[in-house]
Amino acid sequence: MKHKPLLRVSVLALAMLLFAGVFAGCRKEEAPSDDTTSQETEEQTPTAPGPYECELPEGLDYDNATITMVCRDMEGVQDEFDPGEDQQSLVNKAVFDRNNAVQDRLNVYFDITMVPDNGTDTHATIARMVEQDVMGGGCTFQIVTAPNYTIAPSALEGNYMDLNRLVYTNLDKSYWAQGFNEMASAGNAQYMATGMATLSLYRFMYVTVYNNRIFTERGLEDLFDVVNDNRWTMEYQYELANDLYVDLNNIGERDEDDFYGFVSGARTSVDSYWVSCKAWVIGRDENNYYTYIGSTDRISGMVDQVLNLYYNCDGSYIIPYGDDNTDNAEIVNIFSKGNVAMANMKIQAIETGLQNLDFEFSIVPLPKYDSQQDAYYTNVQDQVTVISIPRTLKEADREMIGAAIEGLAYEGYRYIYPAYFEQALSYRYLKNQESADMLRLIYESSNFVMVYQGLATDVGWTTMIRNMIRDKSNSVAGQLAGVVGGIPAALEEINGKFQELEQRTQE
Repeated sequence: MKHKPLLRVSVLALAMLLFAGVFAGCRKEEAPSDDTTSQETEEQTPTAPGPYECELPEGLDYDNATITMVCRDMEGVQDEFDPGEDQQSLVNKAVFDRNNAVQDRLNVYFDITMVPDNGTDTHATIARMVEQDVMGGGCTFQIVTAPNYTIAPSALEGNYMDLNRLVYTNLDKSYWAQGFNEMASAGNAQYMATGMATLSLYRFMYVTVYNNRIFTERGLEDLFDVVNDNRWTMEYQYELANDLYVDLNNIGERDEDDFYGFVSGARTSVDSYWVSCKAWVIGRDENNYYTYIGSTDRISGMVDQVLNLYYNCDGSYIIPYGDDNTDNAEIVNIFSKGNVAMANMKIQAIETGLQNLDFEFSIVPLPKYDSQQDAYYTNVQDQVTVISIPRTLKEADREMIGAAIEGLAYEGYRYIYPAYFEQALSYRYLKNQESADMLRLIYESSNFVMVYQGLATDVGWTTMIRNMIRDKSNSVAGQLAGVVGGIPAALEEINGKFQELEQRTQE
């Protein structure tokens, strides 16, 4: 098979931007075997396509067309679509192979522009660039990749296409994050998506990491069994950690060199409990628009459980508010010493910080609110990369771009998911197959409710709860009383914008 040159990657000055495979193709996945027998002469019942099965038709050919993309040149995301020059890395090679599979399948060529840190509001750079481009009637970049929380407000202004109107894009497939679809769709439309095309989806998930050696030496029940038995709750974690403290250096006070049951942080680490405890304030009505579902009891109960685990648990060590950095560096540093049973952190912190340890560790989701909760839910930080298409995309290119982003997501499932989880992360860093199995549960439980709670209600929910945990005080009742009155109007406004936008795109 003849491969095209992989990519043409250009890094343009910000001012100019502001103004100016072996496994190619979407092959059918094997259907599950059926133990029932039938006569060969009987007509076989067709098997419905599976949730991870790509349905792009064979024979699509776009005559070596160039597809322009824009991506961030920043740590944690710069290798999502541009594999760079280092093909020795498992992940980089997977990105290379994924891109080539899509290019060969569709006979297209990806031209990627990498946007570097501009030194001010880095995360919003691409969103601002595209907004100005669209306002001028241009479509410099046919595929836009940028942080979720910067694209979501821009979508409300009508800068992006409804992805459901693209012929070959099927957001119902499991290689698109269904938890994201649930929050990002409105009515019958959806203007951005994420899934297995993006490495940041994996990297920005928050999980619980635990030290296998400590669990074995102390005769503790393996958390895999606890999760599978639906017993992994906030109360369980509290009771487990509470008995795990030892003053190792005998200085008479607690410090990071002691032995602990649990380590976390009091700032960004707190955000994940909104999701893992299902303490949500917005849901969906019968027409798939936002509606208020907040419960003072549920949110207050979440805060009580976090405060209890953080500050009333003898075995907990909590990084103070000002030192709990977004990269979880302090949490990683303490856990790496081998004297901590459990810690909460982003998967990216595992990838970059938990290498070459002298002990084995495993991962599970954050615990549930209680055993009555319907499922485990995994928070994904709002800087996760989403894929959007400018509304100024030429009509003649829409079929091709729909096929391209579908191919990127599906081939990401085939190439990037196993390389990152099953090889680079699981086998090299996690070292055990049970963790690799648990990662599928974590992926399928990924949820993005937090950014949309703020967008839909115009309330700073994360700041509200972070401040309570920082101040070691539960003031949910008073805080909600001060904001709930304005939420119906905020939801009516945002739902109205989505309805107008959907109507406009259908005209």
